Amino acid sequence: MGYIVVIEDKNDAETYNRFDYMYKTIKEQTGLEYMIVDYYDIPQLARKLKIDLKTLPENFIMYRGNKNKEVYKRVAKGYASATQIVENTRFVFDNAILEEDKRPEHRAE
Repeated sequence: MGYIVVIEDKNDAETYNRFDYMYKTIKEQTGLEYMIVDYYDIPQLARKLKIDLKTLPENFIMYRGNKNKEVYKRVAKGYASATQIVENTRFVFDNAILEEDKRPEHRAE
């Protein structure tokens, strides 16, 4: 599992550095890796995830679940705090990913 952060322009140093710093903090708390991507570099994924340029940045978790299937879930739209993203991640993992899509070691007993 890890994070995908979609921003409009990775070359915008201020925005990139802001998210890089925040996700380093999140990684310290959760151990989850992250990737910051430019909206224009991922057109197929942007369509699949229904990302609207007007609502960027967008924060997703990507979970490789049962049968190596990729599951993407939005954890925050727009600017969110690290605390909000971590809390939303826990909620999404517990409530929005189907049990049958989870790996056996992550399923509820």
